Amino acid sequence: MPTAVLDALADRLARLPAPARALLDAVAVLGGGARLATAGQVAGVDDPPSALEPLLAAGWLAWSPWDHALPLALPGDHVVRAVHALVGPVRRRALHSAAARLTEGERHWHHRAAAAVGVDAGLADQLAAEADRLVATGSLDAAVTHLGWAAELSSAEESRDRLGLAAAALGLWLGRAVPDAERLARAAAPSALRSGVLGLLALADPQTAAEAATLFEEAVDLADEATPPWVGRVAAVGAAAAHVVVGNGDSAAAHARRVLAEAPRTDLISSARAARQWLVGMGLADGAAAAAARAGVVREALAPFTDDPDAVLAAELAILAGQSGRLSDAAALGAAGMAADPVLLGADGPVVAALAAFDAHWLRGAWGAATAVLRRAFADRRARGLAGFDVPLHARGAVLAAGRGQWARAERHLAGVRDGADLEHRAVDAAVARAELGLARGDHAAALRAFTDFHHLAGGAVPTGAALLAETRWRPLLAEALVVTGRLDDARGELARLGELAAEVPALRLAVEWLGGRLAEVRGDAAGARRQYEAAVALPPGPDDVPLRRARAEVALGRALLGDGERQGALRVLAVAAERFAELGAAPYAERCAQLVEAASVGDPGEAPAAAALTEREREVAALVAEGHTNHEVATRLFVSEKTVEFHLGNIYAKLGITSRRQLRGR
Repeated sequence: MPTAVLDALADRLARLPAPARALLDAVAVLGGGARLATAGQVAGVDDPPSALEPLLAAGWLAWSPWDHALPLALPGDHVVRAVHALVGPVRRRALHSAAARLTEGERHWHHRAAAAVGVDAGLADQLAAEADRLVATGSLDAAVTHLGWAAELSSAEESRDRLGLAAAALGLWLGRAVPDAERLARAAAPSALRSGVLGLLALADPQTAAEAATLFEEAVDLADEATPPWVGRVAAVGAAAAHVVVGNGDSAAAHARRVLAEAPRTDLISSARAARQWLVGMGLADGAAAAAARAGVVREALAPFTDDPDAVLAAELAILAGQSGRLSDAAALGAAGMAADPVLLGADGPVVAALAAFDAHWLRGAWGAATAVLRRAFADRRARGLAGFDVPLHARGAVLAAGRGQWARAERHLAGVRDGADLEHRAVDAAVARAELGLARGDHAAALRAFTDFHHLAGGAVPTGAALLAETRWRPLLAEALVVTGRLDDARGELARLGELAAEVPALRLAVEWLGGRLAEVRGDAAGARRQYEAAVALPPGPDDVPLRRARAEVALGRALLGDGERQGALRVLAVAAERFAELGAAPYAERCAQLVEAASVGDPGEAPAAAALTEREREVAALVAEGHTNHEVATRLFVSEKTVEFHLGNIYAKLGITSRRQLRGR
């Protein structure tokens, strides 16, 4: 506060009667909320009401004469600070000492610390012990404050550094920026607390999650009787979280189980965060459906800490529900998780919930809701400094933009996906984003390239970690890319695995029938393709239906009907698909559907159905051959083998009723 202002206030204070000035000083030291009787005792004033009158008249204090139990209040924090600053240090300590005798809880400890002169090792130890008690009851903010007071009162440098490091650990645990944390940790001797702080710093960057896991496990091993008990719990939860990031679900679950077994029943923060990691760890180890079926185990372990385990686990339950095909449940659980307390669950809790909610809304066709959720998630990421979520957030931004045909926006989001997409748990997000963009553009070769890191799975290998947890999200995309690009053996394997998943996730049945039809069509089995397209479209839509997938199956059926010369039936089916695309705002899919309708509606009645019956890949091959490209050149352009090009040409000739490249160029 400027010196001139303080001088003016000091002049006004000097005019007050001594009892009034003493009462005002006491109210300032008490920090507001002081009752008249308490302030009078702290000030040592015999007649508080009389001392109060000139303060009320001069506007120094506000008070209601109708209720003497109401607290006194200075007119603004700046006045509190000014009056406090004008109280001499000796007088201020005396007031704090008197206040300590009349207050309880954090206020008591605050006044005791403020009344201390120089170092006070005994009081520092008491404050540190109170901080440990506060952590166990979930009062982490107050614990950080107590540790700060204890550090200031400590006599030994080693003790000050240890207490400062403990305060830094809790600050990081709360998701705060602690600029001195790394300096304090690097300078400290090896200890559980040092390793825990370094682990928390490493966990902030997904690239160093493996290092974080090692540091946290080191902290758990180093914890001894002299270590505050909360340090081991923070380290174990941190180890679980780090193992989740690197995809080691079994290790994550093991660390989390230990916390829930050993934490005091008052420590809801550690237990809640551990339960979250346990549930995700099971999903990484066993898949979403299996983890969802066993979620009751985690609920039971969490029940002694809270009356509402599902509220704590909402974000993780949303993930499992969505990946198990229960999209309506996932959307509702995601919304609940987004409203959860980030102090209790960790700063990442609302963003994790938002990602699950977005996926559910996207698949269910609620793209407006998906947009709103994504905006909220980006805002939370900025507000809480969660740089580790850039890849999944931008990946979903790219998916949404691609579905709407906003190519430039999709590419901008993909630029944000590239950094960090090499991490195992983020590779799925990156692959899905690139594949959705390729499919939206009708570029199946690009969609297949998006799955470079997953091609080994097409051969029947069992996915693990994040790839296993999100299997229902990426497998249909990979299967389609394999079918249309002519990787038929791999495509058959993918469809077989999709069929197995559909037994647990009924929402996938439509994808299995539709993509089975695509495979039959590529193989030249038009009748078989039509049967499967009809089976896909005939499946009754439910609350977990995927309208984009259904509309694309309807387009495939419309194309098959055109191939059989059933123009009117085809137009009816295509009209339904067009309406779905329009409701979604799926511009590129709507445009291709409109082109098919136009081909069926105009021109030579005998020619349009045959041309329209070509698959997307066959149209690509036909266009390039018609431009004069050789089979080798076409294969290079489309990233397929020459044998695949020959296979597609055979289908094209059969469907168009021609026998040569010259005739194709004439079309």
